[in-house]
Amino acid sequence: MRTPRVLFAHSLRVSRASLPLPSTLPHSSHSPACLALPSLFSALSIANPSLPHSLPLARQSPSVASSLSASPCSSRSFFSSPSHLNPSAPKIINLSSLSDKKGARPKAQRVGRGLGSGRGKRSGRGNKGWTARHGAATPGPPAFQGGQTNFIKTAPKHGYRLGRATHRYSLVNLGRIQAWIDAGRLDPRKPITARQLDKSRCVHGVYDGVKVLGDGASKLTTPIHLTVTRASRTAVARIEALGGSVTTEYLNKVGLDALKRPQRWAVSPRSKMPREERDVAYYTDPSRRGNLVVEVDEDAGTYTLRKRETKVEGKAEAKVET
Repeated sequence: MRTPRVLFAHSLRVSRASLPLPSTLPHSSHSPACLALPSLFSALSIANPSLPHSLPLARQSPSVASSLSASPCSSRSFFSSPSHLNPSAPKIINLSSLSDKKGARPKAQRVGRGLGSGRGKRSGRGNKGWTARHGAATPGPPAFQGGQTNFIKTAPKHGYRLGRATHRYSLVNLGRIQAWIDAGRLDPRKPITARQLDKSRCVHGVYDGVKVLGDGASKLTTPIHLTVTRASRTAVARIEALGGSVTTEYLNKVGLDALKRPQRWAVSPRSKMPREERDVAYYTDPSRRGNLVVEVDEDAGTYTLRKRETKVEGKAEAKVET
């Protein structure tokens, strides 16, 4: 003997086609569309006559059925329409429902998984060899030409020589120096060296020295006294026209570091003399305002470099064989 609970569960096994769905479904802005309970229970009683008359709510309590049919179903109702049955129902957007656009993430191609996959056996890489076993890059350096002498080695070297003769100078214009003077970040009454330019942040990063350019020469209105590594002819002409002076001084790595950070040295190191022929020619040229003078000893075949003006005790001299 089946109990009423079992009979009620058995009556629910009715196909969806046999249930007469209403043409207009009650809808709520806060919940998906749902079925009206009176129509559902009446359909169940027709489809299964053996169902007791005491089970359907529509027959047992007409007041409850009328109230249910008059008001839309809430989100907590027992019989609610899922989203796949009612596509027009609003979908809840949360982290679990987010996904990429279709085609944004192509599926990875699995290779070596049988002939039917299209990438089986040799995985689309051809027969044995370098390209089948390693990456697609050509073995060896970028100029590899199959083992023969490449064009980088066959072509002779030509052009400007790079290496120890290459210097990285921090560039500064006269207009920028005048702007720093107007802002009070540079004192024109004192000699301006690479240390003052670096501390005032007029230049950023003094590697091999400071070179002054003539850009913005018309903006410079204050006479200044510069001691830098190099200076252009336009900058020298403008500074001297205002009553200032320019001195170009050679500094190696140690000398430049002692100038920028003198607190690191208990005794300031002596300035080294240039060894490159090009540097010697530049700093001994009066038109370049170099601070060195050449004294040639023809008998010994040597020349001596010394400073034009020495303000400290002891002259920095160096004998270089020609």
